[in-house]
Amino acid sequence: MVQGHFTITNLGSSTGNATITGLPFTSKNTTNFSQAGTIALNYLGTQTLNAWIPPNSTTVTVWSPGPATFATKGNFNTNGEVIFGAVYECEP
Repeated sequence: MVQGHFTITNLGSSTGNATITGLPFTSKNTTNFSQAGTIALNYLGTQTLNAWIPPNSTTVTVWSPGPATFATKGNFNTNGEVIFGAVYECEP
């Protein structure tokens, strides 16, 4: 299980899909074995996003459930809190 909490202080000129890097263990390396988690955003209301951990990775890709797309800068606000958690299978 991995969990974390941080505050975004500046979105700057970020581009591309939102990711959280630096998981403590590499996820299981099996074809088509992606794993999931939950991300809660707390700012001017609350939004829930999904966490997707691909095989053989230490990175979480953030996924917006409706419509189903990768999350980007537009899903976040400056000074927004991000709380995330995931249970994922690791390589032995």
